[in-house]
Amino acid sequence: MMKRAGMALLLVAASGGAMAATPEGFELHGYFRVGAGSNSEGGDQVCFRLPGAASKYRLGNECEGYGSLTVAQTFAPADDGAQYRVAVQFAYNTPAEQDWEDYDTALREIYAEGKGLLGGSLFKDARFWVGKRLRRTDVHMTDYFYWDNSGSGGGIEDVTAGAGKLSYAYMHWVDGRDEFGNPTTVKDHAITSHDLRWYDLPVNENGTLALGLDLRRSDESRSGFDGQHGYMVHVVHKQGRLWGGSNTLALQYGAGAGATLSRDADDTLGSDARSWRVVEQIHVEPHADWSGQATLVYERKQDRQTWWSFGVRPIYHVTDHFNVALELGHDRVRPYSGAERTLTKLTLAPQLAKGRGYYSRPVLRLFVTYAVWNEAAMAADGAKVLAGGSSGPFAADTSGLTYGVQAEAWW
Repeated sequence: MMKRAGMALLLVAASGGAMAATPEGFELHGYFRVGAGSNSEGGDQVCFRLPGAASKYRLGNECEGYGSLTVAQTFAPADDGAQYRVAVQFAYNTPAEQDWEDYDTALREIYAEGKGLLGGSLFKDARFWVGKRLRRTDVHMTDYFYWDNSGSGGGIEDVTAGAGKLSYAYMHWVDGRDEFGNPTTVKDHAITSHDLRWYDLPVNENGTLALGLDLRRSDESRSGFDGQHGYMVHVVHKQGRLWGGSNTLALQYGAGAGATLSRDADDTLGSDARSWRVVEQIHVEPHADWSGQATLVYERKQDRQTWWSFGVRPIYHVTDHFNVALELGHDRVRPYSGAERTLTKLTLAPQLAKGRGYYSRPVLRLFVTYAVWNEAAMAADGAKVLAGGSSGPFAADTSGLTYGVQAEAWW
């Protein structure tokens, strides 16, 4: 507890010092979401997620308080142009149910980087880095990090390579999750990742392509397990200036330990394990009164399960500071053996926002969320993630309603 209190004081001191006298090159960034909610049966808010689905639709469906704070410093460049930067990010997670309560903390990032260290046109803008970093790409409305190679390591980025840029990262961690991202009892499988990317490739007007190859190697296991190796392949196309927004299409393939298609490589999977995934997301702001996002995910884990998900979140901006958001999301999981599971969630959320636009923050919202699911979802392994599980208020039901308030901000 003392360690956590000390960390909190450190963050306050860092932010307070920045406000008192901000040095040149100092950065302070943050994010948080917090709120309160209940359910129609009485008691705390519960959140709806389909067993086997890698994400859930967020609006009116987040039961925790979460926040992060990033402190960074860019140093003045040397006479030869070399420049260094350091950054640290702390995060917390709490039920946000009491006045004084314990919370989980994490050190999400701590790294140093330097650019302009080597001469020549290839390395003019290249950045070398070492430390712990968040290296991920997500779908905002589901918080689904479909391309994620976060963790500790080192590498180089923004190397000039033809019409695009090249990066390489060496990452190493001890894995403690299965292929669906659930914590496992075995937490001693050491994984090494060699991540190579070629990105910012212009392929059409306002369109760019990113190509990625991630080689996963199982290094050791203190339990004597001889883990499997694997790899992932990523192809991502981003189309900018589309109806005031953008469209991103990702095609992904994984094999062996990389068949999870996630940061949590599972080296217990056989070398013949295969996975395919398509992720489509579009964000549009065609008119001052309208904005929104839609997403579609299709994922097939060979001989294990098929998951597909579809959702939309249109927002009508009544004024500069008041809007109404509606989010509809549907998930469907078909396991290799067993009945198909389904979950549909609908949320209505009047919101007060800083301004117009889908990503305008801070935002203060009211929400009412209704979800419906089938019997197979409640009977599935891992059903504890659905509406509070066997001890939740909807344990004997196939539908539920929650409501509450939430604030979300980033800066």
